Amino acid sequence: MTPYQQDAYDMISEGGSPVTLARVSSTYSPGSGETTVTTVTTEDTVAVSFPGTKNRRDVFDIEIQDALRVGTMRYYLIARGDTSVLVAPGTLMQVNGKVWEVKGTTPLSPDGTDIYYATVVTESSYATIPVTP
Repeated sequence: MTPYQQDAYDMISEGGSPVTLARVSSTYSPGSGETTVTTVTTEDTVAVSFPGTKNRRDVFDIEIQDALRVGTMRYYLIARGDTSVLVAPGTLMQVNGKVWEVKGTTPLSPDGTDIYYATVVTESSYATIPVTP
């Protein structure tokens, strides 16, 4: 971990919570209509939620504004730390027993090394992070 990554990790740890990040790979069978999980990569880091203030909400369309208002969508800063899991749309994040799905993210990468991710997440259809069969 670089010194900048360590600093971000420490600061986010102070007000944040431990989280598990997961990238899920799956296959879809058109014949049966079923999706089968093939691999799951998980790693732990820390994240802090910050409020969806009126100014932050106003830059989005009405549907997203409503989701931020009622809490089905949230903002998080996720520390890069030592994780190798790519934080991108589709990444799952479990925090305080609830699973969220990343919808959009912007890394802070001043020298080409990700330090943290400013992320928007929504409630996931998964109750828990899946495991590889």
